[in-house]
Amino acid sequence: SVLVDATSYQSLALDWIKNDYSSGTHSHDRVVQRFVLGCIFFATYQVETPYALQETGYIFPWYNQTGWLSSADECIGWHGITCDNQGLVSEIHLAKNFLSGRFPPEVAMIKDSLVRLDLFRNNFHNPGSEWTDFLGDLINLQELNIGETGFEYNGIPPSIRKLKNLVHLDISYCLFFGPLRNNIFANMPNLEYLYIGGNSFDSPIPPNFINLVSLKYFYAEFTDLTGDLGFFQYPQLQSELHEVWIDKNPKLTGNIPPQVGGYTNLASLSLTDLDLYGPIPSQLGDLDS
Repeated sequence: SVLVDATSYQSLALDWIKNDYSSGTHSHDRVVQRFVLGCIFFATYQVETPYALQETGYIFPWYNQTGWLSSADECIGWHGITCDNQGLVSEIHLAKNFLSGRFPPEVAMIKDSLVRLDLFRNNFHNPGSEWTDFLGDLINLQELNIGETGFEYNGIPPSIRKLKNLVHLDISYCLFFGPLRNNIFANMPNLEYLYIGGNSFDSPIPPNFINLVSLKYFYAEFTDLTGDLGFFQYPQLQSELHEVWIDKNPKLTGNIPPQVGGYTNLASLSLTDLDLYGPIPSQLGDLDS
């Protein structure tokens, strides 16, 4: 067990809980969430990994650790933590905070209350199923931002497809190398924002992309996309899409489908550095947004 190892982040978090005099005044749920937050701190605070050293050359402490591991109420005095009206953690915002090590799967212990997780631009490294499967347990998430982090997988981790309540998903510039699986976007009817740029998928946009009927913003630059722009032909996407940028994908070929002219809310379309050919369809002149 990891708790047998006195130096594991779980043991360190448990020891902190035992010595935290305020824990005796909290409910079971509050003690659990303080343990989870302790795990996050000890797992990512100035923890050396080859990935973090490669990224920065030095393992920095957190940029802002205000309140963390203090006896203060985590809902009031802890940097990046927001709670609901029951005092349970609903949002974790630790973007650009020099997190290193590995982001701990124990965060799934607060899945019932957690609706936003923002870890953008940090230097932790979470490779493979062992360190990505927990994302699928965060079933109430509405926003997941892991862009510019060291999450690593062969393609997008399949666990993410379980997140049916997502409205905002940013997985840009991670370490995702592998095909876009056909079922990855099958059950995200509320997703409005999708950013997958800066990974290497070397595959077409999957057919079930058309299930993203609420999608407004789609960014997929520099992702080694293949195939063509056929997804524009599906009427299911026409009413909502507002902005599409899929630049710097030289394996993406074909022509611009005339159906693009039917995207009545499309305000911004960027298709530079692709292998497109043929005439620009006159239907683009129908776009008035």
